[in-house]
Amino acid sequence: MRGKSVSQMVGDFFDQLVRTQTSVQKTPPVTDSLRGVLKGVVVSEEDYKKHLQDKYR
Repeated sequence: MRGKSVSQMVGDFFDQLVRTQTSVQKTPPVTDSLRGVLKGVVVSEEDYKKHLQDKYR
């Protein structure tokens, strides 16, 4: 950090913070459309095993 002013370090911090928040918010449209689809649904391991058995019969 030598040779950098405090204001430059603070500016770099905020630039990094904005870049991080922006990258987190960008999701593909498919992902956005699926968000919340299973909200409130309880799926057990047994349900998943039955699904696989039915699928591969």
